[in-house]
Amino acid sequence: MQSCIIAVHCVNKCYNILSSRGFAVIRGVVFAVIMAVCGFAAQAQQGIVKVDVPDTVCYGDTVEVTFGFDESYSVMFQYEEVTLGQDDKIFLPDGEPCGDMGCAYISSVTFDQFPDTATVFSVQAIRYLRINIEHSYIADLYISLQCPTGQSANVLRFGGTANSQCNAEIPESGRVWLQGENISLGSYFGQPIYYPGTHSGCDSTVPINAAGVGWNYCWSSNTVSNYRYASGDGILYRMGHSHDDRTVDSSDVENYSNFYHPDQSFSSLVGCPLNGSWSVKVIDGYMRDNGYIFSWSLSLDANLVAFTPCPVDSFAIFGDGATRVGDFAYRLAMPAAFDHDTTLDYTFRTYDICGGIYDTNVSITFLAPKHTWEEMSVVENDLPVTFNEMEFNDTVTDFVFPAYEGVYGCDSLVHFTLNVWRNYNETFDTVVCSYDLPIMWHDTLLYRSENITCHNQTSHGADSITTLVLTVIPADTVETYASLCKGVTYTWIDGVTYDDDSIQPVVVFHTDGLCDSIVRLNISYNRDSYKAFVRASPNPVTDVNTEVTLTDVSSSTSRKWFLEDRVDTARSCRFSFVYPRDSMEVLFTGRDFYGCTDTATVVVYSNVYVYWIPNAFTPDESTNNRFSVFSRHIKSGTVHIFDRKGLHITDFDALTGEWDGTKNGRPCPQGAYVWKLTYTTDFTPEVQQNDIGTVTILR
Repeated sequence: MQSCIIAVHCVNKCYNILSSRGFAVIRGVVFAVIMAVCGFAAQAQQGIVKVDVPDTVCYGDTVEVTFGFDESYSVMFQYEEVTLGQDDKIFLPDGEPCGDMGCAYISSVTFDQFPDTATVFSVQAIRYLRINIEHSYIADLYISLQCPTGQSANVLRFGGTANSQCNAEIPESGRVWLQGENISLGSYFGQPIYYPGTHSGCDSTVPINAAGVGWNYCWSSNTVSNYRYASGDGILYRMGHSHDDRTVDSSDVENYSNFYHPDQSFSSLVGCPLNGSWSVKVIDGYMRDNGYIFSWSLSLDANLVAFTPCPVDSFAIFGDGATRVGDFAYRLAMPAAFDHDTTLDYTFRTYDICGGIYDTNVSITFLAPKHTWEEMSVVENDLPVTFNEMEFNDTVTDFVFPAYEGVYGCDSLVHFTLNVWRNYNETFDTVVCSYDLPIMWHDTLLYRSENITCHNQTSHGADSITTLVLTVIPADTVETYASLCKGVTYTWIDGVTYDDDSIQPVVVFHTDGLCDSIVRLNISYNRDSYKAFVRASPNPVTDVNTEVTLTDVSSSTSRKWFLEDRVDTARSCRFSFVYPRDSMEVLFTGRDFYGCTDTATVVVYSNVYVYWIPNAFTPDESTNNRFSVFSRHIKSGTVHIFDRKGLHITDFDALTGEWDGTKNGRPCPQGAYVWKLTYTTDFTPEVQQNDIGTVTILR
């Protein structure tokens, strides 16, 4: 308690030193540290209760935001809660009394902030009871809340059935845990640590009694969800819930997120005085499993408070376009130009000298200017043209006239586009076959290659000069190619089947709209047979390397891998080997440039069943009196035995040998020995592998 008195004097002495705005954060940290040193935390929070800012703003306009404590400000604050608590790391033993604590963890806080006559007028006066706890079996616990007059409410009733020394201290009204509603008595609080072993009494230093991770659990009669244990989506207290990757935490006290309704409500506390000593009691009534309480707090209705809370020290707004313009004022504006309605999110934050930080989120939509598009088309001879009292002498794309106020009160823009149909010269290149002559162009018959020029007007009325460049071409010759596998025949477009690449057949085509074409076939054969070759790596697969790469190392131009879950066509493909299966076959089909095909099968093995070695044996017993290797896929190998100092004991063949626990005929003493296995496998007989382990002689 001496440290608390010193800390309080420090606050009184140092507060004036830290009163400048530059020390705002330091003041909050100092105050928070002092409260923690004294073993309790008491504060009346200040929250935003009114935000008077527009939902929508025209682009270019700004929003002025002021902070204060009455209706004249854009943002107004008021006090929201009175909370007291204890930071106690208390071990909950297995159903037996321990030291001064006995069977029950009892911790108290004393409220003196309320008028002397203030009472719990309804369950709403108790905002919440929050306990940070971990325990490996929820049904073992009994939790109650007691007010200054001794009235109490059962927060969590005891669900155990076995007798223990502490079981008798749980009142009858606190027994028979809530049933139904997807309840599992095997659920647990927080994340306990599990060690092998049994009941270990009151000693919290042994590993089986180590503290796990506590989570926050809040009980309140005010929760709109009326959560009971395990009911509701995502709520805890359900067997099989994964505590390693998901935390069901009751930290959001403003929105009652993940809150639970007390087992018997808080109605039995109506009439209790608000001032005085409030206590929480937790009893572990079962001789199995244990846990810890790390902290707890009780929050009462601050509307009945009769003291001045921690003063608000500073204000801030976070978000794009938020600029401070005074000690208690900010300006909000769209930070950059845009062409569509844009919604920006802002966080309104206050800081008090107790270290409290309070946030409220606000969204404002900035309305983009409204746009109108106008388009005009004229011929070049009609330039210039006038639009909206402006003269234009050439093509214009998206000319924006000055903004004017539209029907929404925001700026509107007129976009003008002028298309000019030009007087132009155009040349047409035309190619025809000689047998298509003559052709008609602008009432003139043409019989040979030549250039003809005509003057006319376009459909838009613009002047134009068009020129025809006529080119006459004779029949064309086309080379075609066929690449074939050895021994495979080929039937060409002439209907003839060829099997000799020394022949080059020719076909003449006469088609409508095309010049005559001479098509010549060039045949090439693959003289060598195509063979499919594939490789798998790693092979065999281990438990730490299950990703297998299959590689086509043949001369294929296309391929298919027939995997268990798909067909892959890449030259190298990957798949996950399902360990610890023994092996897996993959079928491969490939095709080369000439269309030749071949197949191959690759077998991928795992090392899971290569061998098994025991970790202990008893040379003096009638059974398990020899140390040997149990092999399934070892091709060859040797086992080397060493003592703990590294001295060599003996060697034996991994497939046929064994060790009887002696050295040079003398029994080796009881203890651990090191074995080293040097071996090759059926999968990769060319690769020598080494494994090391220990075996214990028991005598």
